[in-house]
Amino acid sequence: MPPPGNRPDHLKTIDRLRRQAEELIRHRSGSDLETSTDIIELINELKIHQAELEIQNEELKRTQLELTDLYRQFEDLYEFAPCSYLNLNPKGLISRINLAGVMLLNGLREKILNTGFSQFVAPDWRDTNLDALKKAGRTGKTQRLELQLSNANALIIWVWAEIQAHRDDTGVVIQWRMTLVDISDKKNIEETLANASRDLDIKIKRRTAELSRANQQLQGEIGSRERAQKTLLQKSKELKAHMIGLKEANIALKVLLKEREDERHAIEEKMVCNINELTRPHLEKLAAGNLSQPQRALLDTIKRSLDDIASPLSRRFIIESSHLTPSETQVANFIRQGKTTKEIADLMCVATSTIDFHRLNIRRKLGLTNQRISLQSHLKSLL
Repeated sequence: MPPPGNRPDHLKTIDRLRRQAEELIRHRSGSDLETSTDIIELINELKIHQAELEIQNEELKRTQLELTDLYRQFEDLYEFAPCSYLNLNPKGLISRINLAGVMLLNGLREKILNTGFSQFVAPDWRDTNLDALKKAGRTGKTQRLELQLSNANALIIWVWAEIQAHRDDTGVVIQWRMTLVDISDKKNIEETLANASRDLDIKIKRRTAELSRANQQLQGEIGSRERAQKTLLQKSKELKAHMIGLKEANIALKVLLKEREDERHAIEEKMVCNINELTRPHLEKLAAGNLSQPQRALLDTIKRSLDDIASPLSRRFIIESSHLTPSETQVANFIRQGKTTKEIADLMCVATSTIDFHRLNIRRKLGLTNQRISLQSHLKSLL
């Protein structure tokens, strides 16, 4: 059992409540506790207080466990932090240091503790460190600076230091807290970069001299190239004149090709018209006559041959004259063959509304909009 002066707060509260209960019983013993009912009520009140105290005690225990766990976590964070943490007492002696600090100073924790931090500062930097400690203690502001340390193996280490002074209400320093980050690699890199910069300056000067000599040589070459450029300009003018002649010849060829294309279109159109106007009527008259079976088969062969001749010319003429799309051309051929909208839709694997849309476009492009003309008859008349 802990000494009375060191008892936890919750036990002190229990003692205080117990004394209050005893005082209450002594106060009531003369007059208030005259009946058993009063005694029972008092006992119930005490039981209630006892239950409340037990609940408070459990809550205090839980809180104490949480605080213990948080303290343990803080200790782990402090001890295994990647940067070095040190606490210095008012005399500048190291009172606490984490694992990173021990490794930084390259010594044993037992030997480092209670050792003056200035012993680990390089001699040329001790005044700087002392000034930073004094300023932090005087102003209460964090001091940030670079320091050069020398560890137990006399190895020079560069660190980035942050110094904070923990002061009491009167402003007297109780302890200093220091955070050290090893920047030796950064310093080595800076030194390497400085050396590289000096080497680069030397190389630049040497290269500049070489470029100056090369520039003089180039000046001589420029003169010869200017003369060559004048010659190239003359050749360029001659080529431009030749290109103009070629362009004029190309234009003339395009005109001739256009004329030949127009003639071909006229011949094809004339051929289709001759077949429809001169040949087909006679074939129809023959078909209406009294023909034998061999004669009728021969007549059908002649009709199919004429269709094979006229159909490609007619389709090309329709596409070129009315600008039908490939889908519209396909629909037009099906209509000419006498197929219905549903049959065409099934053959092309589309909706009937799509075929109706193509029909409207074909009529519009053939100039049949708002005219009571059969599209099938009109398409057949083109053959």
